[in-house]
Amino acid sequence: MVIRYSDGSYIEGAVHRLEGATMHAAVAGIDDAIEYTLIRDKWISETGLVVTFEFPIEKGMGLFRIMPGTIGEREAGLVN
Repeated sequence: MVIRYSDGSYIEGAVHRLEGATMHAAVAGIDDAIEYTLIRDKWISETGLVVTFEFPIEKGMGLFRIMPGTIGEREAGLVN
């Protein structure tokens, strides 16, 4: 994911842990996870800056197995 700070800077990282309104992100080159807190619908960094998170799909496409299908189509063998 890309973590963008309100001062214009950004870093790349990965969600390490998400518990309630607290997210920890792992970032290359930093030993400890960085903590972000959700306050009044905004994510705030440890230094008090507002941050946004972007999850570029093209970077993670190799990580997920895409299953072809049609909306409303049932898988064979599944029973409600």
